Amino acid sequence: MWDLEGAQIAFRLYMGDLYVAISNEAIVPKMIEIATELRADIVEG
Repeated sequence: MWDLEGAQIAFRLYMGDLYVAISNEAIVPKMIEIATELRADIVEG
């Protein structure tokens, strides 16, 4: 679990890919920040 401002966000790492459940729109900016730092792609779906 990932803690963001007191909210618990589920994520999983599978075969080198990180999957995040977008249950709250507040997660999106943090996800983009982390992906940018990791030079990772963001894919919806």
